Parts: sequence; C-alpha cells; structure tokens
Amino acid sequence: MRPMFRRLMMPLTVLSGGILGVTLLAAARTTDRMPSPTSEVGGNEVGPRVVTYGYADVREGLISVFPKDFPNPAEVTEVLVKEGDTVTKGQVLMRFNTELTKLRIDSAKAGLAQVEAGIKAAQTAIDSQKFAVEAQQAVIEGKAEGVKAAEIELAQAQKEFDRKNGVSQFDLDRLKAKIAGLRKEIVAEQNRLEVMKMLPVASKLEDAKGSKGALEAQIKVAEYGMKFAELKSEYDGVILRQNAHAGTTFGLQTRSPAFLIQPKGPLIVRAEVEQEFAYRLVKDMPVAVYNEFMTTMKWTGKVVSIPDAFMPKRPLTFGSEPLLNTDNSRVMECIIQVDVDKDSPKLRLGQKVRVEFGK
Repeated sequence: MRPMFRRLMMPLTVLSGGILGVTLLAAARTTDRMPSPTSEVGGNEVGPRVVTYGYADVREGLISVFPKDFPNPAEVTEVLVKEGDTVTKGQVLMRFNTELTKLRIDSAKAGLAQVEAGIKAAQTAIDSQKFAVEAQQAVIEGKAEGVKAAEIELAQAQKEFDRKNGVSQFDLDRLKAKIAGLRKEIVAEQNRLEVMKMLPVASKLEDAKGSKGALEAQIKVAEYGMKFAELKSEYDGVILRQNAHAGTTFGLQTRSPAFLIQPKGPLIVRAEVEQEFAYRLVKDMPVAVYNEFMTTMKWTGKVVSIPDAFMPKRPLTFGSEPLLNTDNSRVMECIIQVDVDKDSPKLRLGQKVRVEFGK
C-alpha cells in the first residue's frame, strides 16, 4: 500500500506547488501595480516607477506647407530652398507660374476698356434720346397750335359764309380738310414720340454697367491670385523635407505638401502612458529619457503637461496624411521637457525613446 500511496502523493505535491507559485506571482504583480502605502497620488510623493515609450517632437508639430490657394492648380517655376536649410518667417520658399493669371488680367482690362466706351456711347444715346423727345414734343405742340389757329379761321369763315360775305363752301371745306390733316399729323408725331421713348438706350447703359462690374471683379480676383505667386514661410525653422521642384504641379490630386518644416524651438518628448499607470504621474515629476536601444544615451527632464483625456495614439505624420495606424489602444500623452546642454547626446526629431518616470 505504501508504494501506491507514494505514487498518489507525488502528483498532488507537484500540483500544490504549482498553484502556490502562480498565487505568489499574481500577488507580486498586484503589489507592483498598486501605489506604495506611503505614496500620495497627486501630492509630492508618487507611486512606483513607471516605464513607457515615446518619441521626440516639437510642441507645435511638423508644419506641412502647401500653396496658399491650394487646391487651385499651381505650377512651380522656381524653388529657392532645399532640405536642411534654415528659414525665417516671411522668407520666399518658391515661386509659381503666373502667365495665365497675367493673361486673364490683360484680357479683362481690354474688355473693361471696351465696356467703358460702350457706357459712354449709351450715355450719349440717352442724352440724344432726351433731346429728340423734347424736340418731338415741340413738333406736336406746334401742330396742336396749328389746329387751334385753323379752327379759329374756320369759325370766322363760317360766320362770313352765313352772312354771304364772299366766303364760299369751297373755302369752308378747305379749312376743314386742313384741320383734319393737322390732327392726323399730330397722331403720327405722337406715335413717333412713343417709339422714341421705347428705344432701349437706358437698358443698354445698365447692361454695360453690369458688364463693367463683372470685369472689375475678374480683375480683382486675378490680382488677388498674384499675391500667391510666391510661397513664403510662416515660421522660423528648418526644411526637413522638400517634395516640390521646378515643374511640379499642385492640384486636387496632390497629397504631399511642398515642404515639411520643423518650427524653431526646443524638442519635447511625447510619452504614451497606459491607463493603468496614469495615476502615478504628477506634474514636475522627474524623468529619465533613454535612447530606445542604447541606454548609454541618456537625458533628464520633467513632466510639464498631463492631459485630462485618454486618446488614440497620435499617428506619425510626414505629409498631409498620417501613416497607417491600426493600434486602437488609448493612452495619456504626457509632455516631457528635456534638459539638453552641450554635453548631452543629440536628440533628434522623431527619435523613439524609453521614458522612466520618477528617476
């Protein structure tokens, strides 16, 4: 019975030892993740050391530079800087082809000159119409006076005819025919007056003024576009990447910026902290920063910014669009101010680093 008992006890002993080991390991991990009993989160003391990764960056991020009127078509004619050059705010980086814009301005100005001549002609026609209408009205009034005079003459002749004082029926008929003829002439002159008033000289002037306004707007738009004949830097910094050369055309299909500029200023480290360790960090907490693969390259610094949100990891961008980022985890991105002096190793933009908080 004893050999069989021993064979049964040995597996049980091994199993019990394994369970005990797993329990102790889990307890050790739990202890490591919880703040120490003397730690006060958010106070002068902090919890156990936190190690994470991050990368060197500038606070503003890289600047993608496109033509000012992008995505309107623009052809590069001259590039005045290259990768690695230091640039200042307001410095001309490149120039664009402006021949088409100049032709549009010249064409609009020529059309404007013609329209202005048309406006003068239309105004002259309006003045002429006014004088013609006034003259026609005078003609009508003159003929109306002739009718009145003929009617007076007819009345006098009728009296003389009734008295048989030398006026014949023929004389009366002649006067009546004269009056009828004058009245017909008045009607004809009145019709001519209405035709004069209906001439569209005023509408031609309004059309010409409308055309003038449209051409002036075209000139303003084209002259405004000439302001973009040169691309100027809006920052002091360094040209990190140049994607445009003489002959490059920008348009709707363009995805890459003309330049990537690193703005002037000190580098910072964006440290990505997982949610389970975030409570251990406080502002001004000392930090040690190491190159990812070479721990002999070391910098010191402190936490200067702790956000109030956990966000998806910031994708690296080297153009107008971020690189593919399939990591959906959310982190707290802390900003680390790095102390760099003449004796420190060189810290470069985009350099991946290991960050140890609380050192």
